Amino acid sequence: MNRGPRRPLAALAVVAVLIGAGPVATTTAQAGPGPAAPADGVVQSASPQRSAVASTRAEVLGDYEDVWLPLQDVPTEWQGGDVASCREGRTGEQTQEGIIGAVNYVRDLAGLPSVVLDAAWSAKAQKAALMMHAASRLSHSPDKSWPCWSEEGAEAASRSNLYLGVTGVPSIGGYINDPGSNNGWVGHRWWILHPTLTRVGAGSTSRANALWVVDDPWREVDRVEPVTWPVAGWFPRPLLPDSGRWSLFLASDDQRNLESARVTVSIDGQPPVAADVETAAWDRVVFSVPDLGSEPGDRTVSVTVSGARLGDTSTDDLSYEVRLLDPDSEPTDPTPTPTPTPTPTPTPTPTPGPSAAAYEKSVHKKTNVQRTKRDLVGLRKQKCVQRFADRQARRMANQERMFHQDLGPVLEKCDLSRVAENVAYGYSSGKAVVKGWMGSPGHRANILDGRFRLLGVGASKSDDGTWYAAQVFGRK
Repeated sequence: MNRGPRRPLAALAVVAVLIGAGPVATTTAQAGPGPAAPADGVVQSASPQRSAVASTRAEVLGDYEDVWLPLQDVPTEWQGGDVASCREGRTGEQTQEGIIGAVNYVRDLAGLPSVVLDAAWSAKAQKAALMMHAASRLSHSPDKSWPCWSEEGAEAASRSNLYLGVTGVPSIGGYINDPGSNNGWVGHRWWILHPTLTRVGAGSTSRANALWVVDDPWREVDRVEPVTWPVAGWFPRPLLPDSGRWSLFLASDDQRNLESARVTVSIDGQPPVAADVETAAWDRVVFSVPDLGSEPGDRTVSVTVSGARLGDTSTDDLSYEVRLLDPDSEPTDPTPTPTPTPTPTPTPTPTPGPSAAAYEKSVHKKTNVQRTKRDLVGLRKQKCVQRFADRQARRMANQERMFHQDLGPVLEKCDLSRVAENVAYGYSSGKAVVKGWMGSPGHRANILDGRFRLLGVGASKSDDGTWYAAQVFGRK
């Protein structure tokens, strides 16, 4: 059977579908291409940033658990806004603080200086978010035919990362992940991790986000080393990009050219293998690493980028090491001790894994635990959505690949007004897959969406023993 591309640790995917009055309209969570850079600007100086490699495992783990995870619980507050009357309203203060906190978390992890929230930019970004919400599509150059068009909103659209279907704090994780066939340059990630960035603007509705990231004038920094994601040094394993896209960006004053770049990776000291390069441009390379599997524990990925050129001359390779940190595992001793010869013992009988029914029951239970912890109504099992979840899990397992089903028939046959789906593969238990979903902004948003009341869970094993799981959320 044909197998789809593998993803690090395990894999997740998310889609949201909405309907309102009139015909059914589907909306997949999406980020449009990143905004274009301004043609010119005054060059000024700014402070250089520290190196992320200097952070210890304990420091990175502490920031992940004490900063990043709590930020994922910040609600999206859209106050005083209304699409029908084209009132942009405002984004609540708690949401704005969460957004700037998430931006600064990923920048700090990458060893970049913090940025501030610009009130004037945010006011314009709010109008851009309203336009994207009203039109149910994305554009960096919306014309006057767009619903709720405004000059300030159009200006912000040209200078912002834009997201539809994911908003508020989860949009930051989405931009950094940069999924979608039109985002092979990971432009949204590039803007958020740009060393010259000093301020951003943010506007959110209940369905759209605009993050103003194009700072004019630009500022140069004394940065020599490239910016990578995942970053060199310790990096939380749950933050590995679901898109599978790893990236290296050259510093703004680096004259090397990466258009002929090749990438090799070594996992846990194994012989290097070639990585799949998706984008090789003058200032960046975007690539994917081989499947890391779902086994728990810290991992080490050594990356070497070769083929960089300075004019007609080859330059030295760019090499760095990413130490993937598993928050649920104890740190391993970097200095192994000799292993004594073991006394032979009888081979124990393997403990059987969960059945599909037990896996599904665990997913449902753990999902409701996450909701009730946040004072949300627990989701009840419903036969119709359960049937679609079961079918999707079986289809993925049979084809040995992860993909979304068409949710239009779910809306129609189950008589729903709203539906969404999470899918995943490679997680050995219901507890593990819910934890994986909760660590991913889009999936987490579906699980914690207070509008849903119904849930169907499907789980199925492929011939090679890999679990595939699907959640279908619904509301009458």
